Amino acid sequence: MFCLRAIEQARLSIAYSGRNAKIVASHPGLDVGPDGGSAQALEDLAAFRAIPGMTVISPADPTETVAATRAILEFKGPVYMRTGRSPARRVFEPGHVFEIGKGEIIRDGEDLTIIACGVEVARACDAADMLQQEGISARVVNMATIKPIDRDLIARCAHETGAIVTAEDHNIYGGLGGAVAEALAQTVPCPVEFVGVKDVFGASGEPEELADHFEISAPFIAEAAKRVLARKRQ
Repeated sequence: MFCLRAIEQARLSIAYSGRNAKIVASHPGLDVGPDGGSAQALEDLAAFRAIPGMTVISPADPTETVAATRAILEFKGPVYMRTGRSPARRVFEPGHVFEIGKGEIIRDGEDLTIIACGVEVARACDAADMLQQEGISARVVNMATIKPIDRDLIARCAHETGAIVTAEDHNIYGGLGGAVAEALAQTVPCPVEFVGVKDVFGASGEPEELADHFEISAPFIAEAAKRVLARKRQ
């Protein structure tokens, strides 16, 4: 499990000496795979979001990880960035532009918005394809910066599509979903469904098997989209 001592050390380092510290951590979420629950950090985004002044980033693929690494080295202030252990499917082409604090619409749609980070971005795109076959138009947003969250883009998506699904390889509490819900509560409230690990510890298995088992793979994102659409129509 994610180490409280490591969080406390990071907090104290930033508070007293490391105001420009850059922390890059591997082994996030179920992506760790066979190493099992003892090595799967499912709480890291929530923990580092709670540290004052900390910027929190979760890139979608290798291309964005390279761009984000360059960005955080130039950024003045403490940053936590989660990377990955397993090979990630490429979402972006070389030359992808990354900007701290900004989300990006990578697929437009009108009926709802799927906001995802990390490995869930590729799965969100797959879910959008599934939904399209059923006549549902899903917008997909890559929200690589969890803190500070792009409130303007979230509010725009809520206004334009009226329903949101969040998808993350993380506990449903305190991570991307929590950050999006907080932003919506202060801007444009709308129905939200949360796709993530449902407040349990992880398990050993291959990443895609675990994604199915813990219901964060593309079919479950698509099902969450249908649920949020039903609420939108009520």
